[in-house]
Amino acid sequence: MKVSLKHLRAVLLVALITTNLYNAPVMAEEALVCTESQFSVISLNLDQSRTVLACVDTFDSAKSSMNTFKTDYPDLVITHNASKSPEKFIAASRAIATSYPQRRNSGTANAVIMNIFQNINFTGNSTYMNAFRDMAYYDTFNFNTTSGVGTALIQISGFTGYTPLEQIDIIPMIYIENNWLISLGGQPFYPTDSLKVYQIRPRMNEYRVSTSSAYGIREIFHETFSFATAGSLGVYVYGQAPDWMPNGTYYSWDSIRFFHDKAMTQPVLNGELPGEYFNYYQYLPFRSSSNLTAKQLDDYLVALGFTKKATYFGEPNASAMYEEGKAFVDGQVKYGANALLVYAMGLHESGRGTSRLSIEKNNIFGWGAVDSNPDDAYKFESIALSVAEHMGRNLRGYMSVENFRFYGTILGNKYNGFNTKYASDPYWGNKIAGWAYRIDRYYGFPDYNYYTIGIMPELVNLSVKKSADANSTTMFVIPSITYQRSVLINSTIETANGNWVSIMSTQPVTLSDKVVMYKDNPNELTVYEWFKSIGYLPANDIKIIYPGNGVQKIPMVYDAVEFLKDPVVKVDNLLIEEGRLKFSGYGFKPGVSIPYAQNSRHILKLTPETGPVLTFDLVSGELDSNLNVLGTGKLIYAGATFKTDTEILLLSAGKYKVSIQSEINTLSPPVGFEQTVKIEGVLPPVDNYLGRSYHFEKNASNELFLIIEDVELIIIKGDVNDDKLVDILDLVILSRHLAELQTLAGKNLLAADVNSDGFVDILDLVKISRILAELE
Repeated sequence: MKVSLKHLRAVLLVALITTNLYNAPVMAEEALVCTESQFSVISLNLDQSRTVLACVDTFDSAKSSMNTFKTDYPDLVITHNASKSPEKFIAASRAIATSYPQRRNSGTANAVIMNIFQNINFTGNSTYMNAFRDMAYYDTFNFNTTSGVGTALIQISGFTGYTPLEQIDIIPMIYIENNWLISLGGQPFYPTDSLKVYQIRPRMNEYRVSTSSAYGIREIFHETFSFATAGSLGVYVYGQAPDWMPNGTYYSWDSIRFFHDKAMTQPVLNGELPGEYFNYYQYLPFRSSSNLTAKQLDDYLVALGFTKKATYFGEPNASAMYEEGKAFVDGQVKYGANALLVYAMGLHESGRGTSRLSIEKNNIFGWGAVDSNPDDAYKFESIALSVAEHMGRNLRGYMSVENFRFYGTILGNKYNGFNTKYASDPYWGNKIAGWAYRIDRYYGFPDYNYYTIGIMPELVNLSVKKSADANSTTMFVIPSITYQRSVLINSTIETANGNWVSIMSTQPVTLSDKVVMYKDNPNELTVYEWFKSIGYLPANDIKIIYPGNGVQKIPMVYDAVEFLKDPVVKVDNLLIEEGRLKFSGYGFKPGVSIPYAQNSRHILKLTPETGPVLTFDLVSGELDSNLNVLGTGKLIYAGATFKTDTEILLLSAGKYKVSIQSEINTLSPPVGFEQTVKIEGVLPPVDNYLGRSYHFEKNASNELFLIIEDVELIIIKGDVNDDKLVDILDLVILSRHLAELQTLAGKNLLAADVNSDGFVDILDLVKISRILAELE
């Protein structure tokens, strides 16, 4: 009998192990046959045969034996007859796994999701996933030979944790690499004909980089496969490929680190180190704003082939999301969630607005629907209300640091962000990021790399401060349980005690500076005050993953490029009537938001050719959300309105240049500007009143001037009741006017300005008194 050195060494090791365990050595020439109660350590061979290398009585001994044989046998498994898996694999040296939660129950039904925990005793941070998906398998830590249950260490979409062994089927890598058939499934908690043992040729999810012929961009495509049928679950464009990732096929368990081989032993390098890829849209915090307009969102849906509003389920070329882009942009302004990301989420969750829930219940995000009972979904009166509910309340639970669902304010994966607790699909975050990427690509990437994004240090609590000072008030604490914590950086502030970064607060902050937690009002739609919701963190150890476009900005608050533009002042409804100047309008400095009237103060300035400048406070107008679309639409100008109804009878005759002086307190320090009023079109008619002519002129630059001219008018100074006498009655009437018990107007008001200084005040009362006392 010819025996190879490799085989002889294995047989001798088996003999040594079995001698030590049982004091009954097995002859090298005999094939090992383990009893049903024993653990078998088996080598899987390339000819699809199996060689039993050891039979042992305990799981720990089986693992020890497997480790001993690893040097000579690359593909080892441990089997036991009590295993619920059809292949009886309970551990392997090189393997992946597939989820099969149906071997456990959820109430009176078989489970449909599988839970994964941070700690081996199934405690700590956790996530979950759906059935028939592939994942990394690392180890098995225990096995009960009576119940067939145990604990396995796996990784799915970035989350490494522990799960019940009976909820997975272990698939050795040799099956994947050689496209072999393998038996999976079977033994559900509640027997059913639909969950019997089946065979497939399993295929791992894979990433492919190629150059788009339509856009000329190297892109990452991601394809996943069902481990129930081995069929494709679909391929989608995930994002733009980094320079260090050449065209080709790759594998990854977290969509960050990629490998050339399926066993993931050969990392793709960026220089000398393994490369790390963070999809911009997947790691962009939701507390940001998109540069895309409502019309652009609507037009993209039309480009997908949806040309009308859906009126019934299954209607061709129809979508529930048709012409609903405004709801997302309005929600962004009001509730502080990025319109592009939420729109992409809506497309994904509703099948581009074609799902039954979106059409029949206006529910595009599936709220109320769960994996076990999707028909329980909520019904909304309109798509706009569905969007508002999602942005103002539902997502807030995932972005509130005290909530059990908080793992960061990003789409993320199963290791961080919404995907940890939002969806059972391990690649839910990837797919929505892919939608956002494709929408942004369609318009030439107005959003890509717009913001500076950093990754915060892990495993420490981070106190978000009210100002760039360690001694300032703590707004809230980002818990240490979150990983790869992405943060949007507004700016970096250098102080004597170190550098700080300005960030957008995960928590809404009210106008009265109250930090709002989800638990404070879980059933309410909460407004996100952008200019108030700003915090500060130490800049130490923050790793920048996207540098941004180099423009300093605060989402929906400030943009340095916009700020370079001239102030905008518009006056409408201009009129002079009976000596009163009336108009309405708005004024703002591009680049600085004015969300509320209280964020600005406007003053009318009348500058004569000679003499002092006259100023009049303007009254704030009504909030006008239509102003938000002015400029680039990146900021809020709804509070920039003003109006006036000002008495100008006492002004001296002459020519006055009309301008508006404004101060905006959204930023600290406040921003001030002054702009001459310009009028295009026809000027209002002349107003002749009480011996005066009031009218407007404009120069070649359309700058506005107020012209006041005197005509013949006899006014007796001090004769405020126009009885042609100056007496004690005039003194009484003027006193009542100054005490606001009576109002003088027109000619009588002109007569009350006894000292002709342009004002009616106590000095005029004194002058009448002196006239009556014959002192003047």
